Amino acid sequence: RTAVIHQCAFLILQHYSSLYTSRDETSNLSC
Repeated sequence: RTAVIHQCAFLILQHYSSLYTSRDETSNLSC
């Protein structure tokens, strides 16, 4: 399913975005 992969990629993107912004709550990457 490409939808799940897309959602996962979006999650990873958000994760890295949060890493660049705050680096506080970035431990909940459930893929």
